[in-house]
Amino acid sequence: SGADTLAVSIGNVHGATPVPPRLDLARLEAIASWTGVPLVLHGGSGLDDAQLRDAIAMGISKVNVNTELRTAYRDGLMRPGPNAELAVVLAAGRTAVQAATRDTIDRLGATGLLDRAAWP
Repeated sequence: SGADTLAVSIGNVHGATPVPPRLDLARLEAIASWTGVPLVLHGGSGLDDAQLRDAIAMGISKVNVNTELRTAYRDGLMRPGPNAELAVVLAAGRTAVQAATRDTIDRLGATGLLDRAAWP
């Protein structure tokens, strides 16, 4: 097709769910063997660490975790309290997202893999 990446549907879902999703790793393995492009996992929030690491080992090169980051931001905004200055509230949200991002990078086994000096 000429696509640079391929987002797969292997049991992953967007958003929070009452029951954590289970990835169909056999399907992922088959898709990875049929295609030569990096695979993307939309709906990575809520998956346990073992599933995420297995998916990465089988060819997932990008994981989207929007729900976790939005939840961290919302919770961070609430921490300073209702009478806090706006700058303090926004800084708390930003700090919470930074912490959640670091946690997600750790959970994915990607800590230290990016050379920040190579960023544009």
